[in-house]
Amino acid sequence: MEAFYVTVLRGRATGCLLGPYDTREEAEANVDRANRAARELDPWCGFDAFGVTRVVPRPGRVLPAGYLNQRIGLVANAEMSTA
Repeated sequence: MEAFYVTVLRGRATGCLLGPYDTREEAEANVDRANRAARELDPWCGFDAFGVTRVVPRPGRVLPAGYLNQRIGLVANAEMSTA
């Protein structure tokens, strides 16, 4: 099982903003949305890199919701069991 997050890269730090999504296409379709929401919280995000990251969790692990999920009203796939 795999999942995808919209992520932000600042220096060496990576943050999971939206997700998890079931497909790369779903995550890619939300990169601009995450970029806008992140810049509302922190204008310096305009200098960061945004993209999609694939995650393969360990068996039995639950993936956390992205940092901005609740802020933008993303409720589908807020948590995904990987059992």
